[in-house]
Amino acid sequence: MPLAGNKGEAKINLFAGMDGLSLQGSYCIDSHIVVLGGISSSSNYTEDGPSTSLTMGDIGAGYYERISKSGRFEVIGGLGYGSTLCEGEIVGVSSSETQQINLRGNVIHLFGQADIGLVKKNIEFGFGIRVSNMTFNGKASYTNSDSGKVISVSNQNISGSPIMLEPCLMLSIGSKNVKWHLSVGGALNIAGLGYPDQLGQYGPTFVVTTGITFNIFRNLE
Repeated sequence: MPLAGNKGEAKINLFAGMDGLSLQGSYCIDSHIVVLGGISSSSNYTEDGPSTSLTMGDIGAGYYERISKSGRFEVIGGLGYGSTLCEGEIVGVSSSETQQINLRGNVIHLFGQADIGLVKKNIEFGFGIRVSNMTFNGKASYTNSDSGKVISVSNQNISGSPIMLEPCLMLSIGSKNVKWHLSVGGALNIAGLGYPDQLGQYGPTFVVTTGITFNIFRNLE
């Protein structure tokens, strides 16, 4: 959510979320066009099931408009590419029965978003809604064992292409050039197929992210 306002304006954001880290940046190449990019790495570890990780890079561009002196509106679209890994063990009905899962694949990310906000010297506030499509393709291996003895091994091609609705509220407080940042949002699968249920992906998700925003150049006039 750049909340762009002026030609030459640049921002760098370093975030730490509930399950990972993200580095993002944006730059206004003229009075109405903003470009942005970022890289993120997230992990989800569980004690009673497989753990998942995702590394993703995104780039995008869009149109922004000032609303009087402090208001901001922008529409942005972009794409990204990443890789994901899911591996771990699931315990069956009895503690002697287990299934070992190993899944590796790639993700193509397409997104569009609209943001509206207020930008002042010491505070920024914004609300955005993003629609994302994440197309996943990978290969999975399942090894079933009982009392340490391998019973069966199967391999499958796994794919999914969910469409996610992702609302977000953003607040930044600090000086003109350095601010503490807080984002609260979520993701809801509104269409398409997701990963297999045992991977725990694409259910309704609540996300809290905090970090530091560096305004390399920000002209509020």
